[in-house]
Amino acid sequence: MKILIVGRGAREHALAWKAQQSLLVEKVYCAPGNAGTGEFCTNLNANTIDQLVDQATALGIDYTIVGPENYLVDGIVERFRQLGLKIFGPTAEAAKLEGSKSFTKEILIENNIPTARAEVFDSSRRANNFALRNDMNSWVIKADGLASGKGVLLPKTCAEAVSFVLKNMAGENQKILFEERLQGREVSVMAFTDGYNLSLLPPAQDHKRVFDNNGGPNTGGMGSFSTPELIEKNLISHISEEILKPTLIGLRKRGITYTGLLYAGLMITSEGPKVLEFNCRLGDPETQAVLPLLKSDLIEVMIASDSGRLLGKQVLWEEKSCCSVVMASKGYPGDYETGKRIYGLEKVPPEILVFHAGTKLHGKNTITDGGRVLSVTAVANSLEEAIAKSYRGVHKIHFEGAHFRRDIGK
Repeated sequence: MKILIVGRGAREHALAWKAQQSLLVEKVYCAPGNAGTGEFCTNLNANTIDQLVDQATALGIDYTIVGPENYLVDGIVERFRQLGLKIFGPTAEAAKLEGSKSFTKEILIENNIPTARAEVFDSSRRANNFALRNDMNSWVIKADGLASGKGVLLPKTCAEAVSFVLKNMAGENQKILFEERLQGREVSVMAFTDGYNLSLLPPAQDHKRVFDNNGGPNTGGMGSFSTPELIEKNLISHISEEILKPTLIGLRKRGITYTGLLYAGLMITSEGPKVLEFNCRLGDPETQAVLPLLKSDLIEVMIASDSGRLLGKQVLWEEKSCCSVVMASKGYPGDYETGKRIYGLEKVPPEILVFHAGTKLHGKNTITDGGRVLSVTAVANSLEEAIAKSYRGVHKIHFEGAHFRRDIGK
């Protein structure tokens, strides 16, 4: 098969790396890809859905895997399938689980799925009045639509809350949610699904804040880890039966069959797991901490998911731990510079994986080309060993202004 991976981040590098290991795969293309994918894939100059359709048709692509959520929300799956092109991911209607937090709340409440209580506003005046009347230390504010992992604020003051509301409700038909601030441990549980059946990936934990000890603003993710001890097996079963399956049933009640990858961001509270959010694709950086543990053929599993054949499909995973540390550009998640030469990639031992995100080639040199630049990843028998291996890789790599958290996995 010829495989097309849509996207340019470390998640897409990890997907391409795993896809090219499949016995079903002859060639992997990435659109647009990065310097890392260019080492073993063919990178394509395609960013829009129209360009991707044209490239897939011209190259005779057999199967397309979509990384970023915006393509799914914008209907890339429908466009491909209308032309008889096979593609992994949910339709735009199903992808509203990520594209609209108010839609997700409706599904959760309708189906008695545990989640934080929330107030939804479509008026900035009413939202700001709510902020002024309530203790903001008890609430989380969320922009309703896509925000690349940065549309969430844990306000300390009313002024902070009002500023966030005004910034995120500037356009027409904008909504914003004030959600009860839950206490507990945050985890990510992802699952392949054919709309009826589920095959869960190992759980992972993401580190969203930019600085150590969860300081600073939210980012797209500064690192992630997965380990068998992260969640008890009976709790994983509970999440599958009481959260993920009822969500699929709730969608089917509305005439929506969700296929592809369902991602649940959960808070493990004293009352049990509660849904913080759903994503309609593999997480980033969770993918980098989970895919290296996959023993089965990724492409076989994905095809089973979008063709209704997941029931009875055995998916095998290593009973090991994995840690992935993000190296970012100076200033990220705010303004940052690019074009900095990256040194030391060739010094990283082969047992440590370096998934590229914001990189490109400039002549023979690899340079920075984004906020999150690299995900340095390692697998080991214990989490402590995986963490140590990842940081050994990080310390081999240098570029001007590089910064990273030093407590990933802790």
